[in-house]
Amino acid sequence: MTSRRFIGRNEAEVREIINLIEYYRRRSEGGVCIREYEELLPDTEERYFVYRGRAWSRDSAIPTIVEEVADRMDSPFYSVDIVLTGLSGCSAVDPFYQLPGSGFRGYLSTGCYSAGPRRGRLNSTIPQRIQPMKKVAIIQESPCILDKKGTLEKAVDLINNASANGAELIVFPEAFVPGYPAWIWRLRPGSDWSVCEELHARLLNNSIDLSSDDLDQLLDAAGRNGVTVVCGVNERDSANSQSTLFNSVVTIDHHGKIVNHHRKLMPTNPERMVWGLGDGHGLNVVDTPVGRTGSLICWENYMPLARYALYSQGVQVYIAPTYDSGEGWKGTMQHIAREGKCWVLSCGVALERKDLPADFPEIDRLYPPDEEWINPGDSLVVSPAGEIVSGPCHREKTTLFAEIDVDQAVTARRALDVAGHYSRPDVLPWKSINHVSLR
Repeated sequence: MTSRRFIGRNEAEVREIINLIEYYRRRSEGGVCIREYEELLPDTEERYFVYRGRAWSRDSAIPTIVEEVADRMDSPFYSVDIVLTGLSGCSAVDPFYQLPGSGFRGYLSTGCYSAGPRRGRLNSTIPQRIQPMKKVAIIQESPCILDKKGTLEKAVDLINNASANGAELIVFPEAFVPGYPAWIWRLRPGSDWSVCEELHARLLNNSIDLSSDDLDQLLDAAGRNGVTVVCGVNERDSANSQSTLFNSVVTIDHHGKIVNHHRKLMPTNPERMVWGLGDGHGLNVVDTPVGRTGSLICWENYMPLARYALYSQGVQVYIAPTYDSGEGWKGTMQHIAREGKCWVLSCGVALERKDLPADFPEIDRLYPPDEEWINPGDSLVVSPAGEIVSGPCHREKTTLFAEIDVDQAVTARRALDVAGHYSRPDVLPWKSINHVSLR
């Protein structure tokens, strides 16, 4: 690449190498190692590995600087070498990657598939990287209905499989744990009272208490695989009566932490006999390695100001777990993609009669034996141009994979930005709709 190969002995030579890599390859595939000695010095240095945003070490102790590097690089796998400053043999190392306020200097070492560092505190003079394509997975599978333990075990298997196939964002349907209560659309409020109570009691006892360890399996699976997981759950309120259910969706980051928790604002029609009304504390867009993501559940997506709350926070990957399906719903997803200039991931519920538990009450009356499908799924992925790029998956159990270019959600807003240059607040003086005012 240069007359010195890949060796840079000072800041100017290092910059020359980086600029050449960016120019010819559009990203740094081999990583950048800045050091005085080519080999690792075990007495004064330590090597850490980062896999899909999560750092690993020999003794589980991860310096803050390594966590910062892991948060700033999108590469699937690379290593980070750390050396104490002021040690003999290290004083001549160029402070090109010296992090302010830290006792360490970081060196981005050669690693498989390693990508160049992002702009930011690490070094603002490196050319900004080009965002690579991101692989997402939509899980269109049935849960173990009314069985929390079985559903969570199945979800972990599905996460492991999707991750093994390269997915970085994995989305589950509405109320996946322990299943969407589809029976509410067939039960009569009066004469079916006893059946309603029996099913509701089982749903309540198998719902998720977020103050407990109920979701630990999912958190561990997300962190272990280094993936972001968005999952719909029946949530049991733990703060008040401990008897109210909410239709919720949680976002788990690639470190295995819940970074957003949203409760459906307005349950639809008979859903109000099952779930309480949500609030606005979860109307947030969060940064993930796959882009800025936000979620609305099912018919919340028909609420213009709820959508606008996500648009105004710069949502790039708009996630819609849902029980709805059909041509009308697909058209809605396309409209939202065009309106918000964002990627839309709609994850539908695929449910067959055989998925119901064997002891489901009055099953033959509610779901006759000749009725195979209860809900068809119809999951799909829509581009910021409103084009369906993957799916819909109709009446099948599957994982829908798609590769998305997140940068399209930014460049598409040149012509139409409904929360920006196209919003005209001077003419339409709405009160501020954002995640702060809605809390």
